[in-house]
Amino acid sequence: MSLYILFKVLLTSIVATSVMTLMSYAVSNYLKKLYKEPILLQYFLISINVGNSSKQRSYISWVLHYAIGLVLLIGYQLYWSVDIIENPWLNLVLLAIVTGMIGVVSWKIIFKICTYKPQIDFKGYYLHIFIVHLIFTVTATFTYLLL
Repeated sequence: MSLYILFKVLLTSIVATSVMTLMSYAVSNYLKKLYKEPILLQYFLISINVGNSSKQRSYISWVLHYAIGLVLLIGYQLYWSVDIIENPWLNLVLLAIVTGMIGVVSWKIIFKICTYKPQIDFKGYYLHIFIVHLIFTVTATFTYLLL
């Protein structure tokens, strides 16, 4: 992977994760529900005994959140480099749906592991997480293309 591609992947992951997170915070505030991924990741960190303080867990959860975005973008880069489907719109739809499903399954696993469970509407959260991962994918695709 060239330095330029690495830069594109890194910057794209930051932009897409930030847009997704802003959307989650906006929806969370509007609906008055806890749909904020970095905060929910702290429940997971408590369950696996990571971090000595709430401030430390907060920092780790943000780093983890952005690291997951980077891992997704590396996966996208690998997918885009093989160009299996020639239709770019079909590629985008397929990638968005798969990413949304990965997001839902990942959070179901995270919540299953959590011994300290958040008091949230899980069905609503899973719908939300699917939608914000669609937004992540669209943002990532167009950001990547613009760079």
